[in-house]
Amino acid sequence: MNDALGTKFDVEGENLKLELDKLELEKEKLKLEESKLEIEWQKAKWTALSITVPLLAAILTVAYGIWSVHEQSQSQFEIKAAEIVMGSSGPGESLNKARAFVALFPGKLPRNFATSFDPKEFGGRSNKTTFELKKEFLHMLAEKSTKSQEIVEMWRQLFPNEEWVKSFQVQEDKNTQVQTNRP
Repeated sequence: MNDALGTKFDVEGENLKLELDKLELEKEKLKLEESKLEIEWQKAKWTALSITVPLLAAILTVAYGIWSVHEQSQSQFEIKAAEIVMGSSGPGESLNKARAFVALFPGKLPRNFATSFDPKEFGGRSNKTTFELKKEFLHMLAEKSTKSQEIVEMWRQLFPNEEWVKSFQVQEDKNTQVQTNRP
């Protein structure tokens, strides 16, 4: 009986050893699977990164393109507005056009677009000097000598503060002449 009992213990011992070996093998398989899982996880991260970086670069490129087109159009609008304003016949008209642009396009032009311009710094009612105005006046008188009195009166009405034109008197005769009465 001892032999049978010993054999039974030996068989059970061998079964136990076999089970332990199976358990050890399963542990190694588990470690191998964990290693494979870690490798797959690393591959997935690198794949996601390799997709995300170019996608992000593309999105940033498109966003920059949209922003730069917006900035360029804003700059072109401001330049065109300045061209129109500066194309005026005089500083006063330029200021009025600048104010009109600010009123028509609020938020599209800088806040100081109209207020930073002082027409007094750039001359009076026009870009012409007093000398040029006098020259133009005399040219009109010479050209339209038959209507000299009308021209002088019109000038006086248009520019009542011009002292130099007040001294003109036109005498009408066959050879219409313009005279200046000076004391």
